[in-house]
Amino acid sequence: MKKLSISQNFAGAFATYDANATVQRKIAEEMVTQMRISGFPDGATIYEAGAGTGLLTRMLLREFSPVRIVANDLCAEAGPMLKSISDRVEFLAGDAERIAVPVGCEHVASCSAIQWFFDVGAFLGNMAAGLRSGGYLAFSTFGPENLFEIRKLAGAGLDYLTLKAHATLLERYGFEVLHSGESLEVTRHQSVAGLLRHIRDTGTGGVSVEKWTAARTRRFCREYAERFAHASGVSLTYHPMYFVARKG
Repeated sequence: MKKLSISQNFAGAFATYDANATVQRKIAEEMVTQMRISGFPDGATIYEAGAGTGLLTRMLLREFSPVRIVANDLCAEAGPMLKSISDRVEFLAGDAERIAVPVGCEHVASCSAIQWFFDVGAFLGNMAAGLRSGGYLAFSTFGPENLFEIRKLAGAGLDYLTLKAHATLLERYGFEVLHSGESLEVTRHQSVAGLLRHIRDTGTGGVSVEKWTAARTRRFCREYAERFAHASGVSLTYHPMYFVARKG
């Protein structure tokens, strides 16, 4: 999927994201918990890749009292929203795959973003090159079972790496993996139409660049309801993964 399409999807969902991103909020909370357990330091300067609406940004400010957060996002529209959170937040627009760790940033964090990257390994290598020894890299992403219901019916989706593959890449680039973990989070929706609204309102549905016809959409909705129904509607599965690593 093209980066322009990704940016447009998320920019279109900024107004509705926070109210609908219940799974993403839970993921950010778990990520911060594991960062604390793994010794992520207070009062540091943090580079946040793919900050979006600032869901993780706010949690980092509350939990770790950083001196400064350089919050990056592909969408320039995120800038005013992120800067309004705190005078300790600076905005850096651009593609996080191509941006080096900003000067003065001691640690890196990213929540529910790097699954969109074309080359996760190159990003991790870039972060390793910009961090000093002892610098933390903490991130959450998604694994192969993510949105599997949609993948089965639509025949399209992202190419997700496994937990082991991420850990291997981290070690390859000189990181000590302090924590890695994964879970399955199943969301329930009253109807397929409601599920599709949830995907639209969180900007997470960019699995295809082609435009669907009305007939194909109706067929998708019918087949989804037939295959993934439960007592009160339909389900959608998320597969979050968590990593906290330290540069050796």
